[in-house]
Amino acid sequence: MAQGQHEDSSEERFAEIRIERGVLTAKLAGPNIGQREGEVIASMIQARLETSDAVSSVVLDFTDISFINSAGLGSCITVHDDAKPRGAAVVLYGMNASIHDVFKMTRLDKLFKIATDEQRLEKILAK
Repeated sequence: MAQGQHEDSSEERFAEIRIERGVLTAKLAGPNIGQREGEVIASMIQARLETSDAVSSVVLDFTDISFINSAGLGSCITVHDDAKPRGAAVVLYGMNASIHDVFKMTRLDKLFKIATDEQRLEKILAK
């Protein structure tokens, strides 16, 4: 985690957050995102959005996540709802097939931009 960030160690184990060139990236720590993890991650992101003026996109990096429950999905919606009034789009990246299926079944794939690979992520962020 970069110097100057003040998350305590209990928060750090759920996500590593950085902001570069207007993109807030939350690398989610696995393997699961449930109620406790989701609430902490959503509040970490909300705090960073409130203190950063120039965030145009929020990337939730699911690379290390193998399971998400309904509370975790709710936390993703919270992140979306916090980012939207600031004009920031939320992009989901690195989801495995089963998590991607959960987003499709719940129709949340319509709410978020989804990047299936790094090339697609770069293309979405370039818009």
